[in-house]
Amino acid sequence: MKAVVAALLIVLAAPAANATSLCEAPDDALADLLAGTWTGEPRQSIDSLDTARIRAPGEIRVRLAAGDPGLAMTTGFLDNLGIAPLDMRRARPVPFDVDRVDDVLDTTENAVLADLLSDTPCGPESLPQFSGTVDIEGGTRVEGTITIVAYFTDRLLGITELTLQNDGATLYLTETVLLRPAEPAPGDG
Repeated sequence: MKAVVAALLIVLAAPAANATSLCEAPDDALADLLAGTWTGEPRQSIDSLDTARIRAPGEIRVRLAAGDPGLAMTTGFLDNLGIAPLDMRRARPVPFDVDRVDDVLDTTENAVLADLLSDTPCGPESLPQFSGTVDIEGGTRVEGTITIVAYFTDRLLGITELTLQNDGATLYLTETVLLRPAEPAPGDG
């Protein structure tokens, strides 16, 4: 039995052992390193003046491509808004320190992610952060930011903070998601 437990611990620890922390990562080649398809299961907090709810909409796929400069992000959500790819630039100064990350994780009732990211040797303020601005006018006004905090080569934290306004109603959407490299989708070859 001890051998089975030891083998299981080795298997579970293996992905983390292969991951590289991105503390103080330089700009050169960082976008290329993060480029690819990532997946995760977000948690959303949707608040209005009189209601608040938490929901988990199911798995999402995020495509990051090296941009000039920074990253270009594509998701189904951004496609639906008509703004994909979203230009994501390296944020300086960084928008998220440890307290602000804890706040959004609390807001989305997703504090378990703090444990999954806590093995980094530095805080979010020393990690690469890429932010993109969403600003859409029309039937529904959508404005806010989407930020990627790059903790490790195999773990990114996605944070979305948007305000949606339509016919006098205002919704505040906060989303957090732990993104990991995706397995190839069926048909990706």
